[in-house]
Amino acid sequence: TMSNLQRTKTKARVSISIKSTTLGRTTTIAPDPRVSVAGRSVGGTTTRGATTTRTTVAPNTNRAGPPATNRAGPALARSKTTSEFSNAGDDSGGTDSENIRVSARFRPLKDGHTYPDEMEIFQDQGIVNIKNPPRQFILDKIFGEDSTQEEVFAWAAKNSLQGALRGINVTILAYGQTGAGKTHTMFGHLDTSENAGVIPRCCMELFDLMEQDDKGVEFTCSCSMLEIYKEELFDLLNHNDLALQIKESKNGGVFVENLSHQYVSEYEQVLDLIDLGNKYKAVASTKMNSESSRSHTIVTIDVVMKSQDGSVNKGRLNLVDLAGSEKIKKTGA
Repeated sequence: TMSNLQRTKTKARVSISIKSTTLGRTTTIAPDPRVSVAGRSVGGTTTRGATTTRTTVAPNTNRAGPPATNRAGPALARSKTTSEFSNAGDDSGGTDSENIRVSARFRPLKDGHTYPDEMEIFQDQGIVNIKNPPRQFILDKIFGEDSTQEEVFAWAAKNSLQGALRGINVTILAYGQTGAGKTHTMFGHLDTSENAGVIPRCCMELFDLMEQDDKGVEFTCSCSMLEIYKEELFDLLNHNDLALQIKESKNGGVFVENLSHQYVSEYEQVLDLIDLGNKYKAVASTKMNSESSRSHTIVTIDVVMKSQDGSVNKGRLNLVDLAGSEKIKKTGA
């Protein structure tokens, strides 16, 4: 999975990525203030100003602890789903043979701004061409400027949530240039409005799925919120300015030592914790974004499922909002 992710190098403005600790499924979703696109770049580069979202689903083998301008361009995202989670003929899923999906979302441009002539977007085919230098990006999905938060969530994240309830590590992340719409796509409004992003929608959908269980499964959920700032790790739910350390468990898994996990029984409690953690995030004004995220944020929801026969299974949902990737000369950061 890591090698696949590394081969897809993008300078998109916004992207969302889901990673798992083992081989499996990866989905990428990213919102751009102007545009968001999903796909994988051909030639090892990505479209300038794009947002990329990626989702990865993999069997949960690590049970020891949590794994570790004024004009924005399109967003890039790629996601492929395994047959376990895909629905034939359903545009919200992937194909049975794919493990990764990538999508790009194009945000609306500000008044007076237009997309460069050297960029061609073929939304129906999922292709973005750059004329100079010649590059082509082949995506699983392209979301246009009029796309909604619900449409992005339904295609990029909704089908992946059942994986977390089947003992699978699911990761959804957004990456791209600052101002492309990563935080808007991932967080949006922390409520049930139409502006709610991927993270609050995932929380609501996850708890809805657990409530629909009719097999007598006992669910135990916990939430953590980690910030990576200047290569240091901080606990946003237990803010004390003490940097945390990444450790390796006896079974080979990786976890963050002393990261707090808050038990939750309803999605409103998760949103309250996220709202608390957001108050401690590192943000700063740049030439391209007045409230640019200067750090990576990882919201993790762990689910322990105990069946009536006594068997226990564990799943994990990682929701990642990456810091903007940009040239210092353009942002002044």
